Amino acid sequence: MGTALRPCWRNCAVKADDEILAIDQTEDQLPSIDPGVRRVRQLITGLEICHHKAERWIDNIILAIGAGDTSKGLGTSADSEPHVSEVRWEEICTLLSCWCDGRDSGDQLTANLGERTPLKIWQVQRVVDKIRSLIRQPQSEYTWLMLDVGDYDFRYRESCPDQFQDQSEYWRQTARTRIHDTIDGVDSKLSLALAIDMLWPCHRRFETNLQIVLDAIGGRLDPAVPFAACGRNIGMLENQDHFIQVSDGLRSYCENRQVPADLQTKLGDRTPVRHWLAASLDKTIRLQVDPPPEMRRLSAMDGPDWIRESQNLDG
Repeated sequence: MGTALRPCWRNCAVKADDEILAIDQTEDQLPSIDPGVRRVRQLITGLEICHHKAERWIDNIILAIGAGDTSKGLGTSADSEPHVSEVRWEEICTLLSCWCDGRDSGDQLTANLGERTPLKIWQVQRVVDKIRSLIRQPQSEYTWLMLDVGDYDFRYRESCPDQFQDQSEYWRQTARTRIHDTIDGVDSKLSLALAIDMLWPCHRRFETNLQIVLDAIGGRLDPAVPFAACGRNIGMLENQDHFIQVSDGLRSYCENRQVPADLQTKLGDRTPVRHWLAASLDKTIRLQVDPPPEMRRLSAMDGPDWIRESQNLDG
């Protein structure tokens, strides 16, 4: 049996293990899969447990498995009013933009930036661009500093992006500045440019990560806690026990064992399609809570060789 990974697993695996292959075989044995069920499977592919709405997303997916269809779309909202988190993101952008303009609010976020310099202003502006690119209005285009990014894959840049050729020295200094932290308890150094690239407002530890980045811009490169993004330091996320509990319930459902009453009500009676979807969600959650070694290596964000091998890496 081959080990090719289907695209639906791209958010939790690099290669197919025996359990994934067995779930794929269950899918292949279904007589037909209607569009509604495909939409539900796509929700599972879009799940990221580091997202600040992950618990709600998982509950929506479970309800969709029971219904056999969904109108939900992860990461989108039809609400006219922005989420409270989006309001905070906008406040942060305003605060940082004011600092760049020479108007300091006295907020703790900017307390360690120190004296304004052209380099620091350029770096803080890149942080603002990153945040604004992910909020609804007004959006800003973000130019990746160190990553050349596709859908669930990337490569490291070997040279300054074209958009910043006039500030290539700022880019180089940002890339070579290294934050001293740990990955799952092991000493590590993280490029400031990579940290800005991976500064996702939707991450549940966003403000902690933001403080680490701003402190590094100010010259403080030894944060009290590690930088966590996507699968990097995933074990630091709260609610791990909740995700594991949900996963255990889904596995019990698939194995026709006793299932918590509320979960059973949401999923409904077991059918081949619901079995396949519940098994897919269970496996996705478990792989994200405890990523396999190859996923941990990808999320370590070591940076390109030219940074690691250069002199004066601490910038």
